[in-house]
Amino acid sequence: MERSITKIDKKGLPLVILSLVIGVLTTIPTGVESIGVCYGMVCDNLPPPSDVVEMYRSNGITAMRLNAPNDTTLRALKDTGIHVMMGVDDGTLKDLATNPSAASNWVQANILPYPQVSFKYICSLVLTNTYPPSKSQFNLSYTMGPIVEFLSKTGNPLLANIYPYFSYKDNYPKIDLNYALFKPSTAVVQDGSYKYTNLFHAMVDSVYYTLEKTGGSQVGVVVSESGWPSNGGLAATKENARTYNQNLINHIGRGTPKNRTNLRPMFLQCSMRPK
Repeated sequence: MERSITKIDKKGLPLVILSLVIGVLTTIPTGVESIGVCYGMVCDNLPPPSDVVEMYRSNGITAMRLNAPNDTTLRALKDTGIHVMMGVDDGTLKDLATNPSAASNWVQANILPYPQVSFKYICSLVLTNTYPPSKSQFNLSYTMGPIVEFLSKTGNPLLANIYPYFSYKDNYPKIDLNYALFKPSTAVVQDGSYKYTNLFHAMVDSVYYTLEKTGGSQVGVVVSESGWPSNGGLAATKENARTYNQNLINHIGRGTPKNRTNLRPMFLQCSMRPK
């Protein structure tokens, strides 16, 4: 998946970096504060970070996800009150999980120099899931035991990227589109005593099941990325992107069949593109 941001016109900033401008995001219900937007940087002709930060502020977006540390962006975020979720690439993440010195050095280099930035979460992990949710497990290429143990001891959540779109696309036509978009569907997955009426909840609960199997039954889950592409692939339309994102926002606070507590903060990847 590539990440990108639309170029901003500094004269009134009419070309918005977010998909709000084409209606991919519609409305955020009153009282919902746990929505953030990913700031992708894999693109040409990007606007300066100061303009991007101003765009977040002017649209009332209070949380930003960075896929990796970026000095210019972090400086632009000082004293803005925007909560930052800092990502870590897979190679670095494995080192941080097993090497205390590496973890300390990473924090010294990427967090402590920015005391006026509001860091909310650090590190993220892309997880794989299997069907049904109760049969899920971590990808064997990850050494997750130390990470889960650390999260359990510190009370911190695990960050997971949840993309029903890719599960739908990779398993087409086995998965009903309505099931992936939170729309009424005849597709209902029964997993033990739990009934799943949408793919997102099934994928989130697969993470909870996997944590339990790794000794992390008390570890919470934060959805660090989710979204639906608006063009360039199977079922990638503005209408479907708008439907998915709005229904996702509407489901915040409802929990999942396995975990009825509120879903933790989410970061929408508005400019995602199909692989």
